Amino acid sequence: MFMNKKNSFLVAGLSAVVIIGALTGCAISEGKKARETGRTMDQYRNDKIVSARVSEALQEAQVYKFPDVHVEAYDGTVQLSGFVPTEAQKREAEQIARNTPGVTRVIDNLALVPQNPTPTGREQGYQNTPPNAPANPNAPVVQPR
Repeated sequence: MFMNKKNSFLVAGLSAVVIIGALTGCAISEGKKARETGRTMDQYRNDKIVSARVSEALQEAQVYKFPDVHVEAYDGTVQLSGFVPTEAQKREAEQIARNTPGVTRVIDNLALVPQNPTPTGREQGYQNTPPNAPANPNAPVVQPR
């Protein structure tokens, strides 16, 4: 019985040390990121909160879902980037961001996904090759007689 209690205290103590270390590590990382941007920890955290709110609102949208939209916030200004299939979805994403608490301005950098792209990304697909062109460009061309 005494040994089990001792082990329990040891496990609880080690767990507390690990949790405190993890929390301190996050705070140090956030502090470094805040300093790199010339901001306070509160400003940095508020930006993260606003970004999370907008992202969540986009994921909970009734009509469209926005899996390819990335959200960044800085002092109430939200930047949307990524891809959406239609102009209507682009307008909807911007409106959702504008209506999110904490957002004062929206920068819409969303792009429309090209419709029916070809494997090469070219409009006409692969380049046409002449009918008697060799498969190997260094091979001699044989002309029919």
